[in-house]
Amino acid sequence: MRLRSPFLTVFTLALLAVFSAAILVGCSSGPDFERPDKPKATGYTPESLAPQTSSAAGPGGAAQSFVPEKDIPGEWWTLFQSSQLDTLIKESLQANPDVDAAQAALRQARENFYAQQGGLFPTLTANGTGQQQLASPASQGQAGVGTMFSVNAASLNISYSPDVFGGVRRQVESKEATAEFQRFQLEATYLTLTSNVVVAAINLASLQAQIDATNGIIAILNNSLTVVRRQFRGIG
Repeated sequence: MRLRSPFLTVFTLALLAVFSAAILVGCSSGPDFERPDKPKATGYTPESLAPQTSSAAGPGGAAQSFVPEKDIPGEWWTLFQSSQLDTLIKESLQANPDVDAAQAALRQARENFYAQQGGLFPTLTANGTGQQQLASPASQGQAGVGTMFSVNAASLNISYSPDVFGGVRRQVESKEATAEFQRFQLEATYLTLTSNVVVAAINLASLQAQIDATNGIIAILNNSLTVVRRQFRGIG
């Protein structure tokens, strides 16, 4: 007859408990998220672009070059050093419904993420009631003064559902990814709006310069016409 050591039995049960907990923790519903690979494209066009543009005489005619790996500040329009352009960008960001909608979507996604995280913790519910009642002897057919008494009740409930198979953690990861997506959507909205304003401002400045140049040409031609008329009158 073999005797089993109590210490060995307790150690075996503890080892089985740890092993079972490790298996349950490792079992998560759904596949593990795998970050996609970075794009393999190295340029914006199929063919290679010229490293530098042509130069021209006059203001702003210097040759331009594109640096692929150079970092650009968030307020990239300030590189133009134009106070008027800075004012236009500021006004557009303050009065654009797309920016407000993107900010609201980001706040909602973050709140949903925080709310989903609550599923990983116990739920605590507390209730309390209180009321006063008057016991009147008249209801019993007796004479006397009624007695006022209070009835108070309180309850406390604690519930917790263990996330054995990782379903709640997967939902938390999903909400976190949605919030991250909305953050990039907000950045894209900022970039689209500011770039559209800058392009419109540059086009407006270009058209205004063309109008000024045309008005200058008209003034020169009017002066030439005046000179010709005076010469014609002198000959006549």
